[in-house]
Amino acid sequence: RWQDRYAKRAALMALAGPVANILLVIASGLFLYVGLRNGLFVPTYDAFGLVTAAADTGLDALAQVLSIVFVLNLILAVFNLFPFPPLDGSTAIGLVLPDEVNRKLQGFVRSPSAMFIGILLAWNLFGPVFEPILALAANVLYP
Repeated sequence: RWQDRYAKRAALMALAGPVANILLVIASGLFLYVGLRNGLFVPTYDAFGLVTAAADTGLDALAQVLSIVFVLNLILAVFNLFPFPPLDGSTAIGLVLPDEVNRKLQGFVRSPSAMFIGILLAWNLFGPVFEPILALAANVLYP
């Protein structure tokens, strides 16, 4: 049926944003890793700063921008992959569901009450889910 094909395409398109975020995390992470390995950056672990510039390198702005790009895109990727409406994960989950179940789910997730509940769930669950992911990412970066 055309509706099932459309639903599968929509599920794939829903992954475009999180995949782009993950690619930006990888790209900025590579720059951070190279900078850490070569002594241009030193590790600092706070809200948006994974690194600072090593003394006398003059790379303070670059260190801060790369840290922010890394952390913000990691936040967006993780948040949007939550399987709650209206986030992308609620559409992307259709890739693994049978067509009939996906049709019913997509009908439900378009309702305002489902969206409200989804945002509340994502808001409350984000911290406990994201903190270990950020810690893991920082441990991969730091030599």
